[in-house]
Amino acid sequence: MIVISACAVYILLVLLSVLDSVRIIVNEPSNDFNFTGYLLGLFIIGFVLRLDWKLSFAVYTAGIGLFLTLYYFYSPRVLSIPSVLPFIAVNILVLYFSYSREKFYKILHEDKTDLLNQTFRDSLTQSFNRRYMKRAVHQSFAHKIGASVPFCCIFTDIDLFKDINDKYGHDTGDMILIEFSKILQTETRSMDSVIRYGGEEFLILLSNTRLEEARGIADRMRRGIEETSFCENRINVTASFGVTEADDRDTEESIIQRADSLLYKAKREGRNRVCAG
Repeated sequence: MIVISACAVYILLVLLSVLDSVRIIVNEPSNDFNFTGYLLGLFIIGFVLRLDWKLSFAVYTAGIGLFLTLYYFYSPRVLSIPSVLPFIAVNILVLYFSYSREKFYKILHEDKTDLLNQTFRDSLTQSFNRRYMKRAVHQSFAHKIGASVPFCCIFTDIDLFKDINDKYGHDTGDMILIEFSKILQTETRSMDSVIRYGGEEFLILLSNTRLEEARGIADRMRRGIEETSFCENRINVTASFGVTEADDRDTEESIIQRADSLLYKAKREGRNRVCAG
């Protein structure tokens, strides 16, 4: 709606600029075009709205066409190349600015994304890292307190992962971690966070989720891991899970500690299981 309104204003300014140019030329034949309204329209489209260069090109072309058509029909002065060139030059310059600005913002956005990925992503698994975890847990508590949005925390790790590293080597262990992380991410939504806590341990934050639903998600993850053959060696692994829901007495540290305790309870009870509480 804003773009449509701005384009309408632009066309109106072009019209006024033409009418003013015609009036000037009729009264004083020695004067040339009046650029004021036209340039103001270009400023609105090219500098204020920051349209992409293709849309800008379409709008500018329409503006030139309208300007010259109205001038041709309503002005007694004959169009000449010197009269037309200023309009074409101004539009080319503004269009070039629009293209350059769009390219600059695209590069800036890509650089910002890369920087955020380097800051908050684990380099091996591309899941989030512990630096991001602090921000995510804080935001989850803020949503819970401010908007009564529940959230759950899942702690998981691969059972007997040290034995896997010892038997197959650390390169194979890294490949298993990468595939393990992908399985966790498959079972989560864009609003959730899969975080590599350290080594083979992962923390998962589930937004707007109650305990029973989180337990079911963890069990789907557990079954998916159990049924997957990892790497070229077709290695079968299992994982244990601790699941808990944040309550009013929790702090950012206590909920993680409780999920961790539930994870180790699952380990003590035989591994490859989900403990919730």
